This record gives sequence, structure tokens and C-alpha cells, in this order.
Amino acid sequence: MSAYRGWITVDQSPLQPVSLAPAAIRRSRFTYRTVQKAWGVAFVLPVLLLFLAFRLYPMIRAAEISFQRYDLLTPPRWIGFDNYIFIFTNDRVLNSLRVTVIFVIAQTVPLVLIALILALVLFSLPRFRHLFELTFYFPVIMTTVVAALIWLTLFYPRGLLDQLLSPWVPGGVPWLTSPVLALPSVILVDIWKTTGYYMIILLAGLLGIPSEYLEAAAIDGAGSWARVRHILLPLLRPQMMFVVIIALINAFQAFDSFYVLTRGGPADATRVIPIEIYLRAFNLLEMGRASAISMVLFLALVILSLIQLRLFRFEEL
Repeated sequence: MSAYRGWITVDQSPLQPVSLAPAAIRRSRFTYRTVQKAWGVAFVLPVLLLFLAFRLYPMIRAAEISFQRYDLLTPPRWIGFDNYIFIFTNDRVLNSLRVTVIFVIAQTVPLVLIALILALVLFSLPRFRHLFELTFYFPVIMTTVVAALIWLTLFYPRGLLDQLLSPWVPGGVPWLTSPVLALPSVILVDIWKTTGYYMIILLAGLLGIPSEYLEAAAIDGAGSWARVRHILLPLLRPQMMFVVIIALINAFQAFDSFYVLTRGGPADATRVIPIEIYLRAFNLLEMGRASAISMVLFLALVILSLIQLRLFRFEEL
């Protein structure tokens, strides 16, 4: 079926197939892929620029300053490894390393155990699970500074905690002014603040375990503890490993709660590495030494991350 338009004849058949030359198809696909790549680059580019400006460049600059003597008032001077030698020979920095290690171990172990116990309890209570999830997760959505300020009012002399303990401790408890109690007090605040986050991760892992395993174990006569020990805990190992490593990394970087509650005191009992870096950089203007401590902390976290990757690879095998 055709129609005459001027001196051109146009075929108007509705069943006529449309054919394209192979070169045109290849050219069309190339254009489509190019547009896709351009959109991908457009979406990634802002994040990449932010990473380069606020992550990578400060890291490179900190690594450079760690080999210099720099106090923000005079031009930096290259001194080689003196700042790194200072880290491992200065008693105050070594004390910060010791306090940090104590804090990381004393905070991470009970934190993971409490999160695991809460996750197991909520897993066995599906009826009230959402209510308790919200209750335990509420401190997580709170900023660390606000949480620390709330606990600061509780730890205050003659505060709520002292009022509750007044029948047994009439004079009150020096929660934050005693070198013995200051670090456990900060650990208590940190555990209260972050337990809900790790509990949610472990609970999600438990909910992902097929119920057929538990039903088969119950048919075989396995009790509650046997199901937890032989089914839930072995299948929860990847989530447990993730929680342990992330909790360790976050503990090494803890700063806000220490700064609000104690600022490193009393008698340097809570002077962890992030507080040591902050005080040396902005109180003593020892930018070179602070940068060197930062690089040591960065290397420690890189080692932890590599351990995490190796363990996860082991889990996959």
C-alpha cells in the first residue's frame, strides 16, 4: 500500500519491518553506554570530590606534618622521625596508650555480650520485640554529646545517682572525680549509648537464620540452651565478627563522651588517644606530635580492618 507525495513514493504498509544497519546499531549502543557512564560519573563525582578534599588530603597533610615541628605560629620545620620517637618515649603518651587499651577491652567485651544477650532475648519474644527494639535503640539516635550531658547531670555530686545510693553511701560517690571510678563511669555511658546499635545487627542476623533448623532441633528434643549453643551462635558468627571489629574500631576513636565528661582527667585517668591528640594539637599547639599520634592510631585501625577482611574471607571459605 503506497501513497504519492509530490515526487516521493512512501510505503504505508503497517507490517513492514524496520531495519537498521549494523553500524547504526553499534553507534546507538555506544551512545547509550556513554550516556550511562556520564550519569554514573556525575553521581559519583560530588562524593569523590568530598572524599579527596576532606579525607584524603587531610590524611596526606597529617602524614607530612607528622615529620615536622609545627606550632601554627612559626613555619614548619622538618625533623624526621623525632615525633614518632617522642610518642614511644613520653610517659604521658604511653599512659594514653595504656588507658586506650584498657578502655577498648573493658568496653568492647561487656558491650558485645550485653548486645548478644539482648538480641537473643528479643529473638525469643516476638510479641514485644518492636517495643523493646525502640527502647534499646533510642540512645543510639541521640548524639553522643547529649547522652554525655544527660549522664553528667546524673554523675553530678548530689545528683540522682547519689540520691538513690544515699542510704548506703551517705557521702555520695565521686563518679568522675576519682581516678579509680572515672574510666568505669565513661565506659558505662558508652555501653548505654551504643548497645542498641549492635543489638539490632545481631538481632537481624538471628532473624535471618532459617526457622527449619530450630524446628528440626526441637523435634529431636534439643532444649533452648542447646539450640542457642549449637545452632544460633554458630550461624551468627559473621555478624558477631562484624560487631566485634566495628566495636573495637569505634572504641579506639571514642572522643565525645570523654571530652564532655572528664576531658582526660582526673590525673590523666581517662586521657585516651583521641583526647591526647586534641589536647596536644589545640592546647599545646604541638601539631607535629599530634599528627604523629594520629598516624599511629590510623595504622592501628588499618591493621584491625585487615584482620577483619581476613576473618571474613576465612568465614566465606
